[in-house]
Amino acid sequence: MALTGLQIQKLLPKTNCKECGSNTCLAFAMKLAAKKAELSECPYASDEAKKILGAASEPPVKGIALGPEKNLKLGEETVLYRHEKTFVHQTVFAVNINDNDNPQTIEKTLASVRDYLLERVGEKLRVDMVCVTDKSGNSAKFAAICAKAYEVTKRPLVMRSLNPANLAAAAQAVKGSNSVIASATPKTADELRKVADENGHVLALTARISTSFQLFPPSSGTADSAISS
Repeated sequence: MALTGLQIQKLLPKTNCKECGSNTCLAFAMKLAAKKAELSECPYASDEAKKILGAASEPPVKGIALGPEKNLKLGEETVLYRHEKTFVHQTVFAVNINDNDNPQTIEKTLASVRDYLLERVGEKLRVDMVCVTDKSGNSAKFAAICAKAYEVTKRPLVMRSLNPANLAAAAQAVKGSNSVIASATPKTADELRKVADENGHVLALTARISTSFQLFPPSSGTADSAISS
């Protein structure tokens, strides 16, 4: 959470040495709060101040990068709500297909996703992702539809299933696409975290008592990305 100038000032040495370029520690704290200065400009900042202010300056929504080129970015915003400031990374558009849909319907939908382009006020809008939902319960079928969706559209996927074995098969089928495995439960999180790391995907976590999910970038080691649903 962002700190106010007065809160930051309490963490500074209060020497008013002017070596940071500001007349007082309070003036420097106000600059820090407005993100117009860096704490490194204070030569006497304590380790505690660096730790607290470093954590406070981190974006409330961490970033992830999707797609084989990692050019589809989400999160890493400095605000939680769009009305506070325009999001740097805009909302992603996705279309869902079920693995038990009519094959002709799947073909048509994927072709539409691949070809869709809307130019509006100098901005090009595309369908950014394809969500494939496991309705058949068949591991091979689910993996095959995921592979087909990626082959046709070249878009990262959201692979949705309640079966970790089916998710593992799909993750392997589109290895390297930097897609999203959705979703791990508290019971399957450890198993699917390994699947995500081995195949270069992001892992979404879900829990019955929560209205949010976390996204784990591959090989990050810690739960360092979160996006609220």
